[in-house]
Amino acid sequence: MATKKNVDLNDKRVQKYLASLNPNMKELANTIFCSDLTDERKARFEAETTAYKEIRKLAKEEVKVRVGATLETTWLAMRNTVIGVHIAYTITHSLPLFQKGEYIDHEHLTRILDSISAQKIFRNQASYPEPFQPFAFWLWTNHLEGSRKTVGGSKD
Repeated sequence: MATKKNVDLNDKRVQKYLASLNPNMKELANTIFCSDLTDERKARFEAETTAYKEIRKLAKEEVKVRVGATLETTWLAMRNTVIGVHIAYTITHSLPLFQKGEYIDHEHLTRILDSISAQKIFRNQASYPEPFQPFAFWLWTNHLEGSRKTVGGSKD
């Protein structure tokens, strides 16, 4: 089993990922990162999970088109933003980084998905799908898995 990693704030990569956030870590920590998991949000999470189950069947290239990441530079910036949200969230809550296959409490997961969805890099795309959270779920899963199996069984 992999050991849990804590974040080194002196690492230049960590600084790069955190710098990619807009809203930034402080704004997220004061808003979305501390939001309650209300009954309404639980219901939306269930609907988003159902939608995600359909989206996860899509090939990576199709997801990239749907979120407006047809350019590789845009895709890399989006990936960096997802990593930045992951790092910022775990720092804010004094948690080790989440690992592939690890159960993540729904309260943590909804905050992470909402934080990804709130990022300007996604909201400013002309093709921003509504609701975005199922796509945020796909991006989050893709980030944790590292490489994702696409439809047809090939690896990215």
